[in-house]
Amino acid sequence: MFKSKGKKKGVADAVLDNSGFAVAFIANLADGAIAVPGLKAAAQIAKQLIEVAQKVKSNKEDCETVASRTCELVGTLVKCLEGKREEEIEEGLKGNIDEFGRQLEKIRTEMHKMASRKTLSRIVNHTKDAQDIIQWKECLDQAHKTFQIQLGIGGRLFAADAHQQVMSTQQQVMQKLDAIQQGVVLPPNLK
Repeated sequence: MFKSKGKKKGVADAVLDNSGFAVAFIANLADGAIAVPGLKAAAQIAKQLIEVAQKVKSNKEDCETVASRTCELVGTLVKCLEGKREEEIEEGLKGNIDEFGRQLEKIRTEMHKMASRKTLSRIVNHTKDAQDIIQWKECLDQAHKTFQIQLGIGGRLFAADAHQQVMSTQQQVMQKLDAIQQGVVLPPNLK
């Protein structure tokens, strides 16, 4: 009949706990495997967002959604860039990752303010906070689209470079075969 005031973990909290573990793992992976400093910072901030979202009292579910979506996006970026050297990553992508990190810092700062508010302040700021959360979600959506486009273009450019290398190798092989068939001595650059 009456609900206990004891802390009960809901589904969202359990998801965030798992996300927290995943992001901690991703952050550790990013420290060693990723050559983009901005991505390392973003992974750390994503981890902090999970911790802060669990402390928010008003708009908690929305904050937890923002935190988990951030984790998913950072995890995807880490997977896409894993093992790449810094010089292999386009400057535009590095810049967008840095900007994404700055946006995450702003979200973390605002969410931290939200989590530290007293009851009256939470009531007064509920609508403004909801509007802020909508903006955060839009920011994450925009970042997702931007990275999707950049990584897609980068993938196509990589495929085009690989195709060009294959074609060049094929041409060299054909020249060698022709030379062998004709009994011609090959120049040193074709051996």
